[in-house]
Amino acid sequence: MNRDVDLAKANSGQLYPVMYDQVRKMGFQPVWTHQVSRLGAFDILLFHNVSQDVGVLKRYPKEKLVLFIWEPPTVAPHMYRREVFDRFGKVYTWDDSLVDNRKFFKFHYPQYGKIVEFSVPFHEKKLAVMVNCNKNSSHSRSLYQERRNVIRFFERNYPEDFDLYGRGWSSAKFPSYRGTVASKLACIKDYKFCFAYENMKNVQGYVTEKIFDALRAGCVPVYWGAENITDYIPKNCFIDRRDFGNNEQLYWHLKTMTQQVYEGYQENIKNFLASDQAALFSKEYYLHTFAQAIKPNYDVSILREDYFKFVQKAESFLRRQ
Repeated sequence: MNRDVDLAKANSGQLYPVMYDQVRKMGFQPVWTHQVSRLGAFDILLFHNVSQDVGVLKRYPKEKLVLFIWEPPTVAPHMYRREVFDRFGKVYTWDDSLVDNRKFFKFHYPQYGKIVEFSVPFHEKKLAVMVNCNKNSSHSRSLYQERRNVIRFFERNYPEDFDLYGRGWSSAKFPSYRGTVASKLACIKDYKFCFAYENMKNVQGYVTEKIFDALRAGCVPVYWGAENITDYIPKNCFIDRRDFGNNEQLYWHLKTMTQQVYEGYQENIKNFLASDQAALFSKEYYLHTFAQAIKPNYDVSILREDYFKFVQKAESFLRRQ
């Protein structure tokens, strides 16, 4: 029997070549597939998200099935049904409330990266920006409407202090809309603050690229999402939307912030991104988690030396908790 790892619907994009090489070094032959109805013999079948129909998986032993859940219930509610969980031997999730280290295991969104040079002077930065797609959800904890509330607040009251970018908007309906961007970081570095609202609020551990993009660009995030965000990112690195009763209070906090206070946030951000804690969100640590999902006691020496450094930093932080 071939030692195969099928990676169904993996969405790790640029990590594909590294993941492929890593799986081979572990002694497996990786096979990438979107079709899982009639597979031959395999050792592990690993999914990054899963479609609505999981009935076809009943034909395979669930101890060989591994699921990485990337999307929250606001985007893919079907993945949170018990019948989906029951089809897999191991489930990797961002949701801290599910993690038990027996069936459910933690993974961190691999969003950490190099810091963009903080080269735009304080007085040359515009006030606030939002870069998001225009989405809708009927989920009670969705933050899509809160994003629109921010947009409308600025358009009605302080249009000169806010710009909107992203897909799915139109300037006819949203006067603050400035189009799409080729590089999100290159755009938001010109602003003091970036609204980093997750797709969902009042959940544990849901920390995605939205806050990290702002941090890396030297743009202070206005954050709303994971209720335990300070377990992952120090409070002195961002503005917590929950600290304000309404958008008017938030606006004046942003508008009147002094250069000294603002640059203090930037210094805190630099320190955090260089820390062991931030390494949890590195692609290198994600690859370590990915390898453990396939073979829990794999030989870490297969990792490139520069990758292993990030794993050591992240593990060092976890040991201190």
